[in-house]
Amino acid sequence: MKLRVCDSDGRIKGYITLGKKIGEGGEGRIYEIIEDKNSLAKIYHEKRRKGMREKIVAMLKNRPEDPMYPRHISFAWPENMILNERGDFLGFTMPYMRNYFHVHQIYSTDDRIKMIKRFGASINWLFLFTLALNFASVVSSIHKKGHVIGDINESNVLIFPNAFVTLIDCDSFFIVSGSRIYKSDVGIPEYTAPEILKEKDFSKRTEKSDRFAISILIFRLLMLGFHPFHGRWKGRGDGPKREENIIKGRTPYFRPSREIEIPPYAPHLNILPDDVKSLFKRAFVNGHKDPDKRPTALEWFKCLKSCRKDLENECINPNHFYFPRINNKCPWCEYAKKIGRDPFPPPPKSLDKIKGLQNKIRQIKDLLEGMEQEKLKLNIILKNF
Repeated sequence: MKLRVCDSDGRIKGYITLGKKIGEGGEGRIYEIIEDKNSLAKIYHEKRRKGMREKIVAMLKNRPEDPMYPRHISFAWPENMILNERGDFLGFTMPYMRNYFHVHQIYSTDDRIKMIKRFGASINWLFLFTLALNFASVVSSIHKKGHVIGDINESNVLIFPNAFVTLIDCDSFFIVSGSRIYKSDVGIPEYTAPEILKEKDFSKRTEKSDRFAISILIFRLLMLGFHPFHGRWKGRGDGPKREENIIKGRTPYFRPSREIEIPPYAPHLNILPDDVKSLFKRAFVNGHKDPDKRPTALEWFKCLKSCRKDLENECINPNHFYFPRINNKCPWCEYAKKIGRDPFPPPPKSLDKIKGLQNKIRQIKDLLEGMEQEKLKLNIILKNF
């Protein structure tokens, strides 16, 4: 059955045929489009269609500027409405994103190795840093248009081997169109600002609650998946959930206490430049009760972009990027000793070179030790002469 593809005013632009179903959720189903291999169709369940038509029209008329276009598509924004032959609203078309992975797939060393094998990307700290600043750039563009993302979490952020990001589920954003705001009531507590958790109403989220959520996601990107409001519980009873810690402002990284401490296998905060740590403190401590003090997405982008130029590789492992001006030794080599494995293993082709260099270093050390012993012997002989 042919379906109409229409612009925001309902004018017909063409016709499509639904292909293979590739996904399904509480709101609808996702299909490939036979006539267009670069687009997908989201068809809402019947009970959701009436309430979504106006919102999709508003999105078509209020599209934010994509900071990465034409190199990349940064959000799966609706492109056209889909109507049936009677003119009834069914859903919308959107870009078809391929060869991506999710944020949570790079939190652990095992998952990063899998992604390296699958895509051939160098998933090191430079990659994660670049991801964070690209994410901040995309969010800043959405906020500039007046919209609010609301449901920010790692499941809604796709990442690519070139460190670009794409935000999906854009129809759950808070869309501003004139004096009207099209809201949403979905969300994940562990990425939700304390004032919203207290209200227990996700529909009250704002750009300032977005600031809190993006700071959490950026922290997790830079700190290998560790959550800023999670730690080893030292207080009485069972440890609280992350959302309880958010409400209470318990962050072991920026507000130390006897109740909760930094997890033993978390990276040390000293890997981060002071400017970055300052923004985190503003988000989680100063901004805990005063949302105005939280850094904006644009501030995050500018800070991370400025800091990234100082990231260097001064280690035998070509995947160990860090800030030499604040770390005398490679922090990732130290971290590898701490956890018992390398968080950013070298590329397979570099292993032989690294082993060869390590052998040479050992030989040089042995030679130096031998020379030192000979020097001691000579000193003894000269004293007795």
